[in-house]
Amino acid sequence: MKVLVIGSTGRVGRLLTEKLLEQGHTVVGTSRGEERLFESDNYSPINLNLLDDIKDIVNTVPSDVGAVYFVSG
Repeated sequence: MKVLVIGSTGRVGRLLTEKLLEQGHTVVGTSRGEERLFESDNYSPINLNLLDDIKDIVNTVPSDVGAVYFVSG
């Protein structure tokens, strides 16, 4: 399943992302920067600012995500 982790660069987000990747999920992780924290073919980062307009946020998130975890501080 493709999972969106909002806040994947934080402490909880990193742990969650690692667990999801270990279980074989495809993870899209969000951050305010362009850094790639996980060296996995099943991980892709996207730049997402939660203070942006809702339309911009919706357009940034992939449409084929099956689950969302919001672990942003």
